[in-house]
Amino acid sequence: MQEWTDEFIRHAQQELVATVKDWQYDYGPTDEECAAMLLWMALRLKPDLNLGPDVMKQPASSDVAQRPGMNPESHR
Repeated sequence: MQEWTDEFIRHAQQELVATVKDWQYDYGPTDEECAAMLLWMALRLKPDLNLGPDVMKQPASSDVAQRPGMNPESHR
């Protein structure tokens, strides 16, 4: 697996935005409906995912592996 650098995260975000735009073009969901689908997908992958307010306050940087529930090694 590729290291979770800022560049890797930025590229993944760009791909995700493109996927959501495709959903909106093909099926017509709103931003809120797309967000709900993404959250549903995340919970399907990791049912015990903790998305509390503290997780959202952390700065976006290459320290992803240090964030609770975000270590890419734990998702193999």
